[in-house]
Amino acid sequence: MSSALAYLRVSTGQQGKSGLGIEAQRAAIAAFADAEGMTILAEHVEIETGKGTDALDRRPVLTAALAEKERRLISERTRAALAAKKAQGALLGNRTNLAVARAKSVATNQATAAAFAANVLPIIREVQAGGATSFQAIADALNARGMRAPRGGAWQPTSVRNIINREGAAR
Repeated sequence: MSSALAYLRVSTGQQGKSGLGIEAQRAAIAAFADAEGMTILAEHVEIETGKGTDALDRRPVLTAALAEKERRLISERTRAALAAKKAQGALLGNRTNLAVARAKSVATNQATAAAFAANVLPIIREVQAGGATSFQAIADALNARGMRAPRGGAWQPTSVRNIINREGAAR
């Protein structure tokens, strides 16, 4: 079953207050979706005129819905074009500076990890001073404080160990 977003719009506040224009559109959209075997995922309603050169600027809901659709279409077109090139035997990516790109990526990842460790290490030391001695106890304390681990999830003992070991390696 395919899905769709419903966009309902009337031009004036009077039409919006009466509900008649919106309700008629809602019924028409529901009938169409049923006939086509579609599910309406969300409904967006705007009460704004469609006249004037700045009409789209005054319709933020439509603008946001169109932007989302355009991002998805761009992504689909890019994937299809890359798949076609790959099927023709083309090597994808910039192969001329692969080593430089890898080195930059590694350096960036290391700098990000070092900055994260520098920020969280004082908190780990505070938890340890409070009596937590095992990696698991420290992870539990960090999770209880609502802190996110380096990749955004919950703390695990190995994540705590890695942060502490990073400090020792830096000395």
